[in-house]
Amino acid sequence: MIDNITDALLECVKVAGGAKMVAPILCPEKDPLAAQRQLLDCLNEDRPQQLNPGQVVLIFRLARERGCHAGMEFLA
Repeated sequence: MIDNITDALLECVKVAGGAKMVAPILCPEKDPLAAQRQLLDCLNEDRPQQLNPGQVVLIFRLARERGCHAGMEFLA
């Protein structure tokens, strides 16, 4: 059972190939390593960085393509 949005996003990112694969899709304008660091910061509740709603939806879609519905199940 997923208790919060961060856990849902972490599960979705993991299923979608991990931060190294997902980050360049979210931020194609950035260097892949910088994008990965930014994504990991956004997924860390102790950091002030946050994903925007479009990025959250994109992560949910990438996970759905791999058969993971954790994000939508949490929202429902």
